Amino acid sequence: MPSLRAETRRLLREAGVRPRRRLGQSFLADERVLAAILRAAELRPEQRVLEIGAGLGTLTAALAGSCRQVVAVEVDPPLVALLRRRFAGDPRVVLVEGDALTLTLPPPEAAPAPGERFRVVANIPYAIATPLLRRLLDIGGVLDRCLLMVQREVAARLTAAPGGRSYGALTLYCRYRAEPVVVAAAPREAFEPVPAVDSVLIRLDLLPRPAVTVARPDLLFALVRAGFGQRRKMLRNALAASPALRPFAGVLPAAFAAAGVAGDRRAETVSLEGFAALAEALSAAAPAHPLVMSDEEEDAEDPGGG
Repeated sequence: MPSLRAETRRLLREAGVRPRRRLGQSFLADERVLAAILRAAELRPEQRVLEIGAGLGTLTAALAGSCRQVVAVEVDPPLVALLRRRFAGDPRVVLVEGDALTLTLPPPEAAPAPGERFRVVANIPYAIATPLLRRLLDIGGVLDRCLLMVQREVAARLTAAPGGRSYGALTLYCRYRAEPVVVAAAPREAFEPVPAVDSVLIRLDLLPRPAVTVARPDLLFALVRAGFGQRRKMLRNALAASPALRPFAGVLPAAFAAAGVAGDRRAETVSLEGFAALAEALSAAAPAHPLVMSDEEEDAEDPGGG
């Protein structure tokens, strides 16, 4: 029986695919890592799985043997054609062609039944890891768990504690909605072609309700974006410089005092609870103030990796 790496190379030749770095295409080619994913998925026979970036169908086929149905999303047309041939007539696999960053998730053709919750199991393309994580966290109500293969640096951001370089906006966005747990490491040699980075298998257990209660989640994350957008500045200066928070400028000093958060701290030292306390203090001091969010600030990633 050929090794998984040999089978991966055969499928790539069959599909006429040359993996594209722009799409972060590296395909799982290690039996031990595949087995680790299946163990960590803890699938039940009646469950449905949402797989993003189905690729050559290696993980798809393994998942289909352990659950009721796999809804496999793939954007690359040559890979979609290969997947259609590979899973033709297999009712356990629903193939959806499209971009997971813009598709409705779960896709309409596999809409969840009332009360049903999907489990996401995916080898996330590196190029879309951060925006895709945000999307998955935003639709958490129809998901119970995400088991994701991501590059090591992304896993470090998701699991970081306050005070470190990896701790940032993505850390807090995740902690607001999920509990992250590192499951296993996957060396770069486990993929074909071998990427320039190592990977980590991480589990996100979606919380039944947000980790902190705030009147205005939009204000909470405006504070987070502003704080980490200029993470070298003292927090009071970073917030005062934010266009989105300009309507709150007059009440910022009182809000820091009411929240018990020192304004001379940097964002990377403040916990999710600290940001939530500040958001509540601002909301109480100026309940009618809107956010003034520019497109650039809405889409900004903090330069420290969060």
